[in-house]
Order: sequence, then structure tokens, then C-alpha cells
Amino acid sequence: MNVDLIVASSIFIIFISAVFFYLFGFQKQVPSWQSLIELRKRAADLMNEIVTQGKPENWEKENVLPSKIGLASSAYLIPILISDESGYNRINEPIAQEIVFDENCRNIAWNGTIRIFDENFNEIPFKFVNQTFCPSGFLQKAILFFEVNVSANSTKKLQIFFYNSTQVKSKDYGNFSSLVLWLKFDEGSGNIAYDYSGNNNHGTLHDANSTNDDGDTPPQWVDGKVGKALDFDGVDDYVSLPLTLRDLTDPTVNPVTILVWWMPKTTESPN
Repeated sequence: MNVDLIVASSIFIIFISAVFFYLFGFQKQVPSWQSLIELRKRAADLMNEIVTQGKPENWEKENVLPSKIGLASSAYLIPILISDESGYNRINEPIAQEIVFDENCRNIAWNGTIRIFDENFNEIPFKFVNQTFCPSGFLQKAILFFEVNVSANSTKKLQIFFYNSTQVKSKDYGNFSSLVLWLKFDEGSGNIAYDYSGNNNHGTLHDANSTNDDGDTPPQWVDGKVGKALDFDGVDDYVSLPLTLRDLTDPTVNPVTILVWWMPKTTESPN
């Protein structure tokens, strides 16, 4: 089953519905206003059922997500909103969003069927950061990485489309982002720091020396200004990265930009 074909079919159905609406109205020599109003409402309801998921104030209600697409009982949509409140235009803004596709494992989400579209049905490339599967192999939840353009002080609506067909393979979007590594340190537990860029360059937390008196522990999870963070002892705690990133240490081989946010524990002079 071709996911792109299903979406295209839905758009085609909308077009046909509109054609029938106009044909029906013009074929009547003396159409009544009431009949035209009722027909217009039916066409609008059909379009709303296929394309949209109600008003924004209803999108976050648990009982409507994920929502079935009206004419395909095994296809679903989850709407998400991406907003800017900074007053700046955001170009290729990286987004890492956790989506619960099937909390109760009803086998409605096959990971190969997932697609993301904007308001104009433009497909948005994405990568999986992390996936949690049901015992049956269907997807329960996942973190998706993608990039969007958002105008200053505006909100963009995206639709995440998925299906339950096991015959659909994941789509390869290639290298659509220049982001190589994104460690958010939001896990809060364990010894893995996930790479939210979708490139699988996950980090591992270490304590280099188990013989000193620093507590013999790797970096500790703490509350950050936003989400979680890591607390390093300043002696021998570190996060290791895959060897595939070794070129990052030599800017003459592969020039990169590195951005780090941290809060020092003390302002005392190192002297």
C-alpha cells in the first residue's frame, strides 16, 4: 500500500466532492436557498472530515488523537503546532518532537507509513531519533526530527499521517539537514545521551577514573533551565561520541560550528 497514494486520493476526493457540489447546484433550474445551504454544509463537512481535525482548541484532547481519516478507517492523523514567540523568523528550525502513535498497542501505526505534511500538503522530511515498539512490531511512540520555517510570532500547523499497512517501507529523505549532532541531555536517567539530529550519534556517559574520591559516578542527571541537564564533577566526567565523528576534532578536515550551553558551579579564578 502506497501512503503517498492514499494522501493523493484524499485530495482527489475533495476535488470530486466540490465538482459534484457545483454540478448539483447548477442543474437545478430553480434551486432553493435551503437546498444549496444544506449541500454546501455537506461538502464542507466531508472536507473537514478528510483534511482537518476540528478547531485548534480541540486538538489537544486525548479522545481525538490520533484521529481517523474519514474515508480510510485504518489511516490516522495527528496534528501538531509549531509556534514562534521570540519575534524572529525561524529558518530551518530544528524540531525534535515525541509522538505517541498507539499508546495501548492496537496495532494502528507501522513505522514505514509515517509522513509529515504542512498546511499546503507539502511533505516534510524527517528522521527517527528513537522508537518504542509494541510486542507485535507496530510502533507505539517515537521521537521525530525535522526542520521547519516559522514566521515571527506565528504558528504553523503540521499533520503527521500514518497507516497500519506492514507492506510500506520507510521513506529515505537523504541528508536534508546540516545538523550533525544534537545532544539535548533531556533523558533524565540511564547512561545514554540521545542524538536528536536523527543521525544516531548517541553519546555515552562516563567516569574516567574509578580510583579517585570524586564519587566514582558518571555525569548526573539534574533539572535544567528547560527540561533535564547533566551535572559534571569537573574532574573526569565526560560523554563519549561515536568514532564516526572523529573528523569534528580537526576543523581543517570538516569545519563545523559547535554551540554549548552550560552553567558553571563557581566563579572563582582557576588560579
